[in-house]
Amino acid sequence: MSTLPVLCPALFVLFLVTGVSPVVAQMAEPVSLTQVAPASLRLRVASPDYARGYVQVVRLSTQQPLFRETYTAPTYGQRFDFDRAPSGRYQVDLQVGLARYHYSVHVRTHAGRSTAWVRKLVVEYEPALVVATR
Repeated sequence: MSTLPVLCPALFVLFLVTGVSPVVAQMAEPVSLTQVAPASLRLRVASPDYARGYVQVVRLSTQQPLFRETYTAPTYGQRFDFDRAPSGRYQVDLQVGLARYHYSVHVRTHAGRSTAWVRKLVVEYEPALVVATR
């Protein structure tokens, strides 16, 4: 005898009581920064709720922005090639809605070949604006 007819109503009641929907439980983080080659990174943003954001890459030793772009679509992608970048530390900063993402990128160049390592530093959330009415 299958427990599916008993399990489905129980899950429905659980979702109803807790306020969690099965769709929300399956959602992934809206930002990914992955290494696609020894010195190349791919940024992907998928946030249908927040269609506006920005991304910038800064060389930390000089605080010089190397890349800065604002996007207005619910999905965004960019490839960063650090192959010709000098050795050192860089930071990739993003804002997606109320969340800010910071990634550290270490670049090492040896014998004309560069390698980049990426590490997620922090995700910060801005407090939502609350409007009080009387």
